[in-house]
Amino acid sequence: MSRTIGKITSKAAVFVYKADGTEADAWEAILELRRREGELRGESHAAPEPMLEGLRTWNRAQQDNQYNTFLCIYAHMGSLGVNSVGGNPDTRITWTDLKNALPLRVSNLWLVGCESERCISAWEGNHPIYRYIAVTTESRYFLELLPLFRHEISTHDIVPFDQIPARLRHDNSALAACTRYFRAEGPHLKPAFEP
Repeated sequence: MSRTIGKITSKAAVFVYKADGTEADAWEAILELRRREGELRGESHAAPEPMLEGLRTWNRAQQDNQYNTFLCIYAHMGSLGVNSVGGNPDTRITWTDLKNALPLRVSNLWLVGCESERCISAWEGNHPIYRYIAVTTESRYFLELLPLFRHEISTHDIVPFDQIPARLRHDNSALAACTRYFRAEGPHLKPAFEP
């Protein structure tokens, strides 16, 4: 089942790719972000085709604003890509397919799922990022990171981008400890905000 909310032209979006029983809680996190921050595109999908089409459609709708876009993806993640059900080859979206679904790229991307840092090597030399990507470094339950995406997108409580890691540590030090930022330098993704 797929769900959407918000304008396709919203510069901030949260996409959930889950079919494991946590998708309802993730959808509630999207609704709470919208209540708190205002306009936000939210989508939830369980199958690869609607997820990829949703990403492509949202990304193309950013044509006039592509350097100021913020995307968070919540899914199972690992060395092969993202998945709505961990370990299921039929619902897997490879890192390459995910990158290709963002033809205009995004300014800032959060990949919220187990060991999402695996995308860094998969995207070496050809990535969909203009500025920064936040990734996770271990396997654990990361749903609590979704509400913290507000620090990237808030127009009420603006946090300078280089202070977001400190804000994450303040809000949830356990999750922040397994989150890393990388910055785009041409075709490469280099560590950013390292202590």
